[in-house]
Amino acid sequence: MNRGGETTLEVDGKQIADISELDIATGLAFRPCLGQSEIKAFIDTEPKERWKQISAILGLGGFESTRERLMKLKTDTDRYPDVINIREAARRAVAPMLPPGTDPLSQDPDSLHRTMVEDLKIKPETTWLEIQQLAEKKITKLLGMDKRPASLDRLISGTDTIELDGLEAEITKINSGLQDHRKWHEANQRTKFVEIGLSIAKAPNCPFCSESTLTDSKVKSLEQDVANKEPEPPELNNQFVQIISSFQVIKTAPINTSVVGSLVDALPENPALTTELQALPIRQKQLMDDLTALGGLARGYGKATLSTDRTTPIEEVQSLGTQVLEAAKKLANSYMILRADGQKLREQIQAKFSGLSVEDRAVLEKYQAIKKLATDIRYVLQAWAISQRQGEMDRFVRTFEQAEKDTVQSREQELAEDVKSFYNQLSNSRSLEFKGFRIKPGVRRQAALEATAYNVPVNPTSMFSEAQGNCLGLSLYFSQRVKRNPGWSTIILDDPVQSMDDDHKGNLITLLSTLHDEHQIVVFTHDKVFRTQLAAQFQHNPKYLGYEITKTDRSPEPAITEQIERFDQLLNYADICADGTSIQRESAFNTVRKATERLVKELASSASVSLTRGADLEAHISSLLNKPLSNTDCGTLQRVRNGCNPNSHDNETADTAGIIRGYIDNLNQVHDDYLATNSE
Repeated sequence: MNRGGETTLEVDGKQIADISELDIATGLAFRPCLGQSEIKAFIDTEPKERWKQISAILGLGGFESTRERLMKLKTDTDRYPDVINIREAARRAVAPMLPPGTDPLSQDPDSLHRTMVEDLKIKPETTWLEIQQLAEKKITKLLGMDKRPASLDRLISGTDTIELDGLEAEITKINSGLQDHRKWHEANQRTKFVEIGLSIAKAPNCPFCSESTLTDSKVKSLEQDVANKEPEPPELNNQFVQIISSFQVIKTAPINTSVVGSLVDALPENPALTTELQALPIRQKQLMDDLTALGGLARGYGKATLSTDRTTPIEEVQSLGTQVLEAAKKLANSYMILRADGQKLREQIQAKFSGLSVEDRAVLEKYQAIKKLATDIRYVLQAWAISQRQGEMDRFVRTFEQAEKDTVQSREQELAEDVKSFYNQLSNSRSLEFKGFRIKPGVRRQAALEATAYNVPVNPTSMFSEAQGNCLGLSLYFSQRVKRNPGWSTIILDDPVQSMDDDHKGNLITLLSTLHDEHQIVVFTHDKVFRTQLAAQFQHNPKYLGYEITKTDRSPEPAITEQIERFDQLLNYADICADGTSIQRESAFNTVRKATERLVKELASSASVSLTRGADLEAHISSLLNKPLSNTDCGTLQRVRNGCNPNSHDNETADTAGIIRGYIDNLNQVHDDYLATNSE
């Protein structure tokens, strides 16, 4: 309500703060509104979304939200900075002990300890601290013999050179041949289409009847066209992918960053060399980023040069090829510079030490790795514990998902029967029937709709007509948001009769007539026939209201007007109830009073009289005296009003029905005298 320029919310005349005081569990209820586009969306959806829909209809939507929260808990753990740091430290500690390509985080700390026990020939109960101390003693002894880092020989890796001649020649060939390739495909587009069609059209007969869809003479004519087409030129980029893939060799080099840490530890008194060593992994990471960028650029160029892509302008494709070549040259140059700097740095470090034997260096490197592992074993243990908890979470989620699937499967038959019942009420066709849902086997949470046409299984999404699809969408809606939706007593339908014939429209009206006693039904429609049928069905219900929404170029906003036949509906209803029980006659008096109120509003509107807000009906009638009502007609309305007031007709007489009908005649006479002429 609006009072003094401020909007207030009232329920049964009592002002409330907000809608929460209505105590409706809106969070647990489905929206009562079914939009025009949503009818189609009810059936035209993917199997995964269909599963969510069925689960929600059955009241099991909590499974979905709980599962997502569990998965989010796992994935969020992977993104925590502390977890990332722990795993990175664990990788650095374990990696030197493993063959290349082995995941350090997959190693069980107990198995790592057993390996140490076997390699060092120590007692099984030896602690990690004791292993660290043992490794330090071995390292000190070896460094006393020769302090040259054992990992120095493995600092440099990768290929010596990167050849670009093949790439440059291939790009030049592709760029020069693009024009001819485009011309051939444009000239032979139809013939190519025919060739492909003939290769797959093995059976020229219609799959549903014996009629031929492609004659032999037509087939021969098409085959001759294909035989006479010009030879297709070879693909332009058939060598490009192989050439560009040669750059993947960079991923193995030029610097073995896994040994940088041990070399830094061996050079505590050489800050200059230490700084240069620490810069190598950073420079190599930038090289890898450039390689990734080159790969993306090359894939875009390769796709643009395919014969199937004839939309990108040739100049853009050629420019893209030039960019690929320039990026490759830059990458190769950066690679060689980094490798050369690494070699120079290795020589500078090597000059500061005398050499150990190959065997001694291998032993030294082994103990350095053992010391690193033993020192940082706490990170390995923490990373392993995190992985174990996440594994338990995965297993729990799988068990949870299976429980959800079992629950849905055990209850979907009940839902299918409900949907089928509503569908059968809406659709007259018994040759095209909805059968239910099919829960797909396996661990995937997917479901599909099932139907038959003349007892042959079909896909309702593609085989149902628009009207039948609307009926199925409405059936899902009624099953979900009406039958299983006690939180709302409202049904709102926006243009529900798209593509429906009169039979389907009538069936929907019949279904709504069975629901209107317990629901407020709001229907929006553009269909005048459907609107007329709705009015005819519900016009005797005193709560029925009809509005017309129009918009013209002169009006910036839509105009909403109540349909005038509401007055007649009220009087017709009162006339029907006049001969009924005492309760029905009481309803008739109330309805006559409503009709009086309606008539007064219409009279005031026609005479441009403003009725005082908040005033009662008696005052409203009095305000119409001479504007436009005569003394007699004003008195007639006051008499009808007084006779229909609550408790004014408790002592019923044998002629109660006559009194009601007399009031009806009085109202009709006033309406005809003042409003029928205006409408004419």
